[in-house]
Amino acid sequence: MATTPSQMIRKLLLALLVLTGMEHKQAMAETIYFTGPNISLQKTVDADDPAAISQALQNGAGGDDHAPANLPPPTGPDPFPHT
Repeated sequence: MATTPSQMIRKLLLALLVLTGMEHKQAMAETIYFTGPNISLQKTVDADDPAAISQALQNGAGGDDHAPANLPPPTGPDPFPHT
């Protein structure tokens, strides 16, 4: 059975969507936001590895690091309004 043009377009769009998502995940995984033992926590969260997350927490990671000094302030409307 031959592939129709609309099926080819769907396959192409799906492939582009998958590749874009993979690039975004890789770019996020390469950016380290934490310091000390919390670096291992960030890497395990980025890898979506529950067992490794548990191990990182047991090893002293807490995820309570402060934001880096060069992090720009948020812009736009408050996503969590306190009203």
